[in-house]
Amino acid sequence: MIKLTTKDDLKYEGYKTTAYPIGDPKVTGFPDSTPFDKMEIEEVLYIINEVRSKLNILNPIYVDIIERFIRLFMPKHIVTQIQAFN
Repeated sequence: MIKLTTKDDLKYEGYKTTAYPIGDPKVTGFPDSTPFDKMEIEEVLYIINEVRSKLNILNPIYVDIIERFIRLFMPKHIVTQIQAFN
């Protein structure tokens, strides 16, 4: 079983911290056409956990790699959750 990635696992600073209601589609369910903000900590955690779960990535070292990619290398045209996930 994969231990969910938490805020404490992330290396970068400067994330926004919006409080989402329980069940909000920005941080629950399956990645879809919901807008994705790479500077919003809950949305980044959601995508990291979805990628780790789908690919069965157990090693936490990959959290750093996924976070770095999202933060530094994700193209500007990626604007939805499904695009970010893919």
